[in-house]
Amino acid sequence: MSSEGADLAVKKIAAGAEGYPNIKEYVKDLMRRFDENNDGRISFDELSSGVRSLGINLTFAEKQSLMKKFDVNSDGEISSDELLKVLSGTNSKLSKSELGASLDQTLRRIAAGADKFSSLKEYTTNLVSRFDKNKDGYISFDELCQGLASRSIYLSVQEKKALMNTLDLNSDGEITAKEIEQALRPYHGSDNYSKGGAHETLPQG
Repeated sequence: MSSEGADLAVKKIAAGAEGYPNIKEYVKDLMRRFDENNDGRISFDELSSGVRSLGINLTFAEKQSLMKKFDVNSDGEISSDELLKVLSGTNSKLSKSELGASLDQTLRRIAAGADKFSSLKEYTTNLVSRFDKNKDGYISFDELCQGLASRSIYLSVQEKKALMNTLDLNSDGEITAKEIEQALRPYHGSDNYSKGGAHETLPQG
């Protein structure tokens, strides 16, 4: 099971290259962001905090499995060459089941943010006001993408489209607070989210 979680994490990390000119530039940026002590290598602790900063929540066993996948020469650290080798050989497109699991995790994480509000309705209204840049009362696909990125929820284009389709219940191309509330209700006030790992909420502000 830990291997499956690590496989999905590799795909999600590889999908991040979509926004870069090439995979080498992406790996260079990942090294810069993950390598906290600037020694040119990524340790297990740095990998753990790095994937968490991308919004990828893993159990300890899954992190260990992920480390093994990237640490090709098994020296206990990950080099840029190893990162490049693994990511360049990865098909980042998620299968239907993997996409469903990723979407489920994302919805749980978003729903967990409601814990700081008196009701799910109040939370979703607040969420729309934060994501709605042009203040028209709705969240467009671009606003959803920008809102997630600003709050360190890391998703590929494939995952963003799936999330948009899930939240946009009437398929009109925009998301309302009521639609978000309805989509998040199954995840609100349950133990479901905590089963996937640490109980994290959507960052405020």
